[in-house]
Amino acid sequence: MSGFVRTLIPLALAVTVTAGAVPSAQAAPAATSQLQVIGVGVQAGMAHAIRDSAGNWTKFGWLSGYNDFYGTYALDSAIVNGNNDVVFDYLAGSTHTPTTGFLVRQADGSWLNATAPGGGAHAGDELAVANVNHTLTLVRLQDAKFQLATYDGATWSPWQDVPLTGQFRDVALTSKGSTARLVALKGDGSGFVEMDRANGTWGTPTTVPFTSPIGAPGGALRITAVQIGDDLHVVLSDVWRMYHTIQHSNGNWDNFGDLAGVAGFVEQPVDVAAAEVAGELQLVITNGNPDGGDHMFHTIRHADGTWQRFGDVGQVAGETNAGLITVASQ
Repeated sequence: MSGFVRTLIPLALAVTVTAGAVPSAQAAPAATSQLQVIGVGVQAGMAHAIRDSAGNWTKFGWLSGYNDFYGTYALDSAIVNGNNDVVFDYLAGSTHTPTTGFLVRQADGSWLNATAPGGGAHAGDELAVANVNHTLTLVRLQDAKFQLATYDGATWSPWQDVPLTGQFRDVALTSKGSTARLVALKGDGSGFVEMDRANGTWGTPTTVPFTSPIGAPGGALRITAVQIGDDLHVVLSDVWRMYHTIQHSNGNWDNFGDLAGVAGFVEQPVDVAAAEVAGELQLVITNGNPDGGDHMFHTIRHADGTWQRFGDVGQVAGETNAGLITVASQ
């Protein structure tokens, strides 16, 4: 463990909250799965909540003693062997030194501060993690260079270079069995690159161009990706909206669809995060609002391709003013 280990208590117990005038975060069909959500609030504190298989949310609980993660600027999580592994970059101490942190929410609900991968963080890094064949796999984008490390539950591997170079602004990672699937958003937002790693070997990258289906100016800003069965789902956001596409098992991609038409319009998305829960896509976003706070919304894309309307997570789980978010499922 690192030198600033703190003891944390388990977070809030599950509660059912009655929806108010504002639409609540949406329920899903019964399943033996849950979604864990972590947000980083405006005061740099981390908050955690769970949406259970019946659609009930716990209240967000703040991680006591972790409100000094000043300036967290990269964040992702994955559940591996029952533990929610959370990797993030933040500015540490009075010198605001770029630092990588690693928190683990264990299966019993307790949290520990685990040893982060070495190698040093840089300001402006992006990172993504995934459960690849029961192993935590981390990809970071640092100074236009991708690197990969894995964690076996006790030790991090050395960093390995990923054979993908260029200017990128965001990165996502998912898996199909033992294959890691890297999705990297190009620096100008004009598309993304998808590349697979099977049996330790990277394949040929494929570039997928992005043009807003509604003609919105500018490129995409954030990206998230999740594998569901044979389909790779990718969600992009630009300054105004969010868009969804799928790569099917034959390698073909669907046209980008504007989520406003199927799940409701949520303006000015700040961050997007997705996970597979019981064979369905669950998407959580934060957005900026004129009142100065960031709000969190949740939707589900069902297996039949229909979407639920975005629901306001704050109405059922409490407001966090989170900007950065991550989700993980089991």
